Amino acid sequence: EEQVIRGFNPGDRAGFFKTVKQVAATEVPAPKASPFRFEFSAEAADHNTTVLESYDFDLAKVIDDSPGSHNSYGSELRPPWQLEPLLRHHPSWQEFHDDMVYGIQYPFEKQIDEETRQSQLKANMERGNHKSALKEDERQHVTKLMRTDVENGYAVPITAEGVRRLKDAEVYPVGLQDQNTIDERGNVIPKKRVTHDLSHNRKTGESVNQRVDMTQLKPAMYGHAMSRVLHLIHHIRRRHPGKRILCNKFDIDKAYRRLHTRASTAAK
Repeated sequence: EEQVIRGFNPGDRAGFFKTVKQVAATEVPAPKASPFRFEFSAEAADHNTTVLESYDFDLAKVIDDSPGSHNSYGSELRPPWQLEPLLRHHPSWQEFHDDMVYGIQYPFEKQIDEETRQSQLKANMERGNHKSALKEDERQHVTKLMRTDVENGYAVPITAEGVRRLKDAEVYPVGLQDQNTIDERGNVIPKKRVTHDLSHNRKTGESVNQRVDMTQLKPAMYGHAMSRVLHLIHHIRRRHPGKRILCNKFDIDKAYRRLHTRASTAAK
């Protein structure tokens, strides 16, 4: 039986914290085992391809037939009935709710026909990844990052033949970029970043990025983050001139990777 979590009215700080505490104290059932194996190995790829074959290579059928499992949409989050009292006042709550229940779907402005999809799939699989990811001394970085994605449950390894037969499948090349980051002491150090080039086939206008209806996407707010942080620091310093100001930095990249995309989108 689901317990009742009390909501709060906008501006009610005490009610907000009560709701946060109640949500945090509410038990969440652990996801059931997935029919897929999240191991970076040829054996796991064969196993997962066999699973897909038993469902006519339709990922949506696998997901629908394993409710409450690691595969299920929203399994990475608390169930909607627990989150709604906390998040229902947010202007994007309904969209977030639907993404949890049905999976995230790219808002395509146009679809490609089956003949074009099959032709692109064949051409891109024959072409392979970008040269930056194929260099002998760089492949280890790509392998390491792909292994991490699989073992974290972000990606399902399958065979090349499984990709060819997967419903709605599209293939786009992987590349590798050189970037900088900082270590625990603030020193600048080199970093390798894997990119998934969803703009490939730009000349034909048929890549995933070019088919997305940009007007349906939410505006990015991160561009104002630095200004808001600086204003907050200024405000805190004026009110507390003799106190240390601590600032924490989080990388939310993994949070995005945890969210489930709808089966037809995941196949791309």
